[in-house]
Amino acid sequence: MKPMKSLCLSMCCAALAGLMSPMSFAELQASSNAEEMSLIVDQSRLQIHRSKDLEESPRASSAFSQIQVHPASVKFRRNWRRDYNLDRNSLMDHISKQDEEKLLASATELFNEEFLKVLPKHSRFTLSSNSDSKTLILKPKIVDLVINGPDLKHGRASRQVKVYSAGKATLVLEVVDGATGTLLGTIKSRRESPDYHELRNASSVFNRSEAKRMINRWAKDLDRNLTTLLDGTSV
Repeated sequence: MKPMKSLCLSMCCAALAGLMSPMSFAELQASSNAEEMSLIVDQSRLQIHRSKDLEESPRASSAFSQIQVHPASVKFRRNWRRDYNLDRNSLMDHISKQDEEKLLASATELFNEEFLKVLPKHSRFTLSSNSDSKTLILKPKIVDLVINGPDLKHGRASRQVKVYSAGKATLVLEVVDGATGTLLGTIKSRRESPDYHELRNASSVFNRSEAKRMINRWAKDLDRNLTTLLDGTSV
């Protein structure tokens, strides 16, 4: 009987493991990391977590003069493509997996270019490729991206819709000590493009312009949010 019980136990464990996707494990890890941090700002559009390492060994913002920005990753809100397609009456208006991948690639390229372009206009920090005691390393992730009216062209046909707002997204920044590689905290900022109260053509020009406006806002807020994280001052 013991071998049979052992076999059944192994099968149950395997079944449970199969039910847990890689995303589930990632979410568990993220949850565990969040529990190890102190939530010092909790607003509807902004959350700032400070790590235990920073709590135990404070670093003043004045000690840093440079930032190194890693390339960003971008993810749509979960089931965004499915939800978008459910609202379309015609199959011709549906977004394919290939369309979604193209949109992600375009959004990633736009953020990486525009963020580095506008950051020097708003930040006291100098962009640097060095990793030393004066450098903060920023690891950005765009999550929960929603594009209300993606402008997709297949051949000569343009699948364009009218929207009140271009969309929304959340920027998650991991802030790392350049000298030690220690995670100092995370900054999570949610942004939504304005509601114009009238329908507008969701062209690629319109969507890019609204995305740039959002990126510019994140760049403007960066110094203040870093100061809050490092020095504990109120936002």
